[in-house]
Amino acid sequence: MTFGPNRHRFSLRRFCAWLIGLVFLFSGVFKLMDPVGTAYIVQAYFHFFHLSFLDGIARGVGILLSLTEGIVGVALVTGIQRKITAIAASILIGFFLLLTLILWIANPEMDCGCFGEAFHLTHAQSFYKNGILALLGAAAWAGNRKMGGTRRYKYVSAGIGVVSLLVFCVLANIGLPLMDFTDYKPGERLRVSDEFSAAAPELPLRTRDGVEADEMVAFGPVMTLSFYDRPSARKWEAAKRFVSEADAAGFQPVLICAEPWFDDVPYFLSDRKILSTYNRSNGGVSYLYDGEIVAKWSRTFRPSASALQEIAAQDYVETRIGTTASRERHFEGFLLGLLAVLMLL
Repeated sequence: MTFGPNRHRFSLRRFCAWLIGLVFLFSGVFKLMDPVGTAYIVQAYFHFFHLSFLDGIARGVGILLSLTEGIVGVALVTGIQRKITAIAASILIGFFLLLTLILWIANPEMDCGCFGEAFHLTHAQSFYKNGILALLGAAAWAGNRKMGGTRRYKYVSAGIGVVSLLVFCVLANIGLPLMDFTDYKPGERLRVSDEFSAAAPELPLRTRDGVEADEMVAFGPVMTLSFYDRPSARKWEAAKRFVSEADAAGFQPVLICAEPWFDDVPYFLSDRKILSTYNRSNGGVSYLYDGEIVAKWSRTFRPSASALQEIAAQDYVETRIGTTASRERHFEGFLLGLLAVLMLL
């Protein structure tokens, strides 16, 4: 056992590594929570470096990078495999430092995406953040040949942490972000029903003949089902069934597509990027009341016919508060539970 100044120096090193781990962990989780938004961030980098031909793998790259950050964060917080983790973290920090330096110098109109859609930093702030991480890394690992051992039970907590991140990733890809940081989050009112607010988000709709139809979502209870990518025939049939169920429950059903893919039922057209921001799920459902966004569901978790009847009978404010609070509790519970396992177990 080490006492005196060496012990304090060791504690300071671990504290610096722990801080880096928390930053990596939160950065990975926020990006994993919104794989569609993270894919857009990766695409922006591809375009900046003239690699647009890689757009098709942007989502996969975003998920892989986010998982890597999260797993390295787990390893740093728990203190397992310290030499390997120090090397991996140093590589990531060096890569991010160089990348944000280039962005700071070139100053393109894009977001660094360090924390997904949750927090937006300027290019200078992103570089400073990575510079601080580099200094913390130097304090944690420079000249430190003996990084100390790891108690075996920490491998258990790290394993639980990694599995938790993987499960969180899967659920995020079949569901919606538990925290919505877009302009179309529940509680926002669309510009068509709040024309005096310049900050209100817009959901432009038009018929296949090019006639503007924004007012379709401006009044009363509306259930929209939106596709920003072409659905399969099976998914399209399921969408049409949902439209019929929503109509039977008393909602104004509005089916929206990014392109005129089909001609068997009426639907409206809108911009692909807007639709993927409006509802991150391809084939997701959004509930609006008098132009206010009340709640959203992914394609996988669309409300059943009976659930639609219950939603129609409930006050829309209660629905908004209930669904939003539930998602936020799940996210807070996940983060707090993960940190408790990593730090206390």
